[in-house]
Amino acid sequence: MTHYQTDSKQLAKLTPIWRLMLLIIVSSASFMIYDGRFYLANLAITFVLGYLTNIAYKALLKPVTLYLYPLIIIFSLHAIGSDWLDSIKVILRFCNIAIFASWVLSTTSYADIADGLASLLKPLSYFGLKPAKISLAFTLALRFMPLIMDSFNEVKMAQHARGIDKNFRRILIPWIIKIIKMADAISEAIEIRSCE
Repeated sequence: MTHYQTDSKQLAKLTPIWRLMLLIIVSSASFMIYDGRFYLANLAITFVLGYLTNIAYKALLKPVTLYLYPLIIIFSLHAIGSDWLDSIKVILRFCNIAIFASWVLSTTSYADIADGLASLLKPLSYFGLKPAKISLAFTLALRFMPLIMDSFNEVKMAQHARGIDKNFRRILIPWIIKIIKMADAISEAIEIRSCE
């Protein structure tokens, strides 16, 4: 048991920049190595990392459960176009990247992700780009994706209570307006804090 605790502490010491580098390596390797055994091995390693860092398996599998129906459609279309073995590899590739990204996001705070990204993107400053702004934009996108999904569910429930949930346009338009208002509030908050 002490061995696992030591491993967990060592993994916790892993800086955000190295976690992001690992995510980039895993994602790149997933596209370069088209082998189901690699995907399965990486998934097994990710679940071990999740166990060592006390991340629940449900939290790791959340991206897969969120996109279950699109994955079924992709699998079906790919199986029709080519053979089913290739379809399984395509789905495994997505799961491989999504679950590893889920581990990185579960073990790293948004502030640490922003700092890690800013460090990774430092070479871009020589080309006149501002790494801090790029990392802030990326981190905000990550942070507000779940909120956007939650706002969709809120609008859907509100329209359902009114008895007009069957018309998708009547859900989509208020949802888009809500997202625009949210984005407006965030941009005002950033401007007030003089974020450059």
